[in-house]
Amino acid sequence: MRQLVWFMVAASVLLIAVGTVVTGAGPHAGDSSEVPRMPLDWETVSKLHAVLAWIVVTLTFALWFVLKAVDAPAGPLARTRELFLIMLAQGAIGYVQYFTDLPEVLVGLHMFGSCVMWIWVLRVLLSLRERPAGQPSEPAPGTESRLEPASG
Repeated sequence: MRQLVWFMVAASVLLIAVGTVVTGAGPHAGDSSEVPRMPLDWETVSKLHAVLAWIVVTLTFALWFVLKAVDAPAGPLARTRELFLIMLAQGAIGYVQYFTDLPEVLVGLHMFGSCVMWIWVLRVLLSLRERPAGQPSEPAPGTESRLEPASG
């Protein structure tokens, strides 16, 4: 399960990096139309970005499914479900902006969403370190006598 999470984190890094290239090559890369753009076909790069997005969404759904199957604690399940919903919203914004000729407001909203997505990717990763509340840990073997007072 940890390998799946780390693979999702790595794919998310790649997704955000390619998304940054899409923005840098697209029509809203700077404050002025006189600013030179990256010499890339932004539509081709945006299609790569979409493929990576689908990979990350699929990995997130797979992670949620595995967590559910192993009866994982509520924390990781909730963070993964929240991430999945954030990614669906990001995808909707991304497709709408692509098919409506990139309105600046949607580009900004999509960039904000990528920040939120990255925060939630990290929340999923860190949630695997959480321990359920109210369950004391087992003492290490041989430490019982040091923890309990000696009887007379």
